[in-house]
Amino acid sequence: MRPRVIFYYPGHFNRSAQGTNPYFDPLIAVCEDKGIPYRLLEEPDRGTDKPCNPKAEFAGGLLYFVLVCRKLLPLFLWKSFEKREYFIGRLFNRLTFGRFRADVYLTISNSMVAMLPGINSKARVYDLQHGVIYSSHAGYFESDGGLREGLRNPHIHFLVYGEGYRQCFDKNQENREVLQGRVHIIGDVLADGNGLVPSEVPAPAEKRHVVFSLQFTRDWSAAQLSGLRKVLTGFLDDFARANTNPDRRVLLKHHPRFNNAIDLSDIGERYAFVEWADQTTAELAPAVCWHVTLTSTTAFEYAAFGVPTCFIATPEFPQGEVLFLQEYGYPSQPAGIGDALLMVEMDPERYAKTCAEVKAWHRRFYSNFDEKMAIELLTGKHGEKGHRFKLPVSRYNKPNNP
Repeated sequence: MRPRVIFYYPGHFNRSAQGTNPYFDPLIAVCEDKGIPYRLLEEPDRGTDKPCNPKAEFAGGLLYFVLVCRKLLPLFLWKSFEKREYFIGRLFNRLTFGRFRADVYLTISNSMVAMLPGINSKARVYDLQHGVIYSSHAGYFESDGGLREGLRNPHIHFLVYGEGYRQCFDKNQENREVLQGRVHIIGDVLADGNGLVPSEVPAPAEKRHVVFSLQFTRDWSAAQLSGLRKVLTGFLDDFARANTNPDRRVLLKHHPRFNNAIDLSDIGERYAFVEWADQTTAELAPAVCWHVTLTSTTAFEYAAFGVPTCFIATPEFPQGEVLFLQEYGYPSQPAGIGDALLMVEMDPERYAKTCAEVKAWHRRFYSNFDEKMAIELLTGKHGEKGHRFKLPVSRYNKPNNP
């Protein structure tokens, strides 16, 4: 049976305990539950010659074909990258006798997103959100805020987690016109059941520690790493002066890609209230009253638990203020760690209000997974402005005769 849906993704997205792509897992479950024929194509990663996902097919042939065509077909023969990619898709479809035609394609991280419409010009291609999106994100937008050239094909649509992310596509006037009806809120595909939020949130008196999400990675230069270290020690000095609770600790949590980018072995010796944490956000949140970071997207995770974030911004590292406070409209920012701790100790009503505000803010960006929407998208029955339509039935997907 020819597939109605084809999923395409790079192998490094296999991040679940079962070795599958957790971003696609709920959508694949919808296909299996509703009997929607699908194929799962895994792009090889780092020279792998077989898929890591047990449900996937190896898509090395498709990848290598596209890479060779990009080398052999100079861009100047076409008016745009998008048109060349579309031609490559048409050529691939002819050479494979339509074996990869489908009515709906789902991809992630813009993988082959401009080529897939060429395989079937009547199909829709959905690019699924896999990280945070903001109005200057190079994966989606040009430097002037307009949609990237390779994403302008009207058959290319975008699936986002919530209204807050959808609005990032609307900040440019041209985008609002070009993308009308092409950005869909699918919900948080990574949240299972009720998501990360626990059924009972501990009372403020039990939430006494502060967690600092560090961002030391080898992506930074030596000078930048040194600057980040000064920010950290400056914060710890401020905490030492402001803290009045001897049982309160600062829990330092490394970035997943820390890889010993800098020596921080003396931090625990200099500051007796510091502890290194390796627990998950879900494990730490019940005991944490404040989360601190420069710009880590872990702020979203803590907001789901009603734990507010205090963003540190400096002239050298303004990213947190620019992204979260200006772009995302993060609420209720304290004057500093002293003000944050004073709120917990002396103004529990204000603190509780702050926690409620950040939970509401989180829901703007991460809504519940919309299974009904997923069914409509996967069956081609979701149209612009809520109107329902049916994609043309290809010769590879004819309905069964009664």
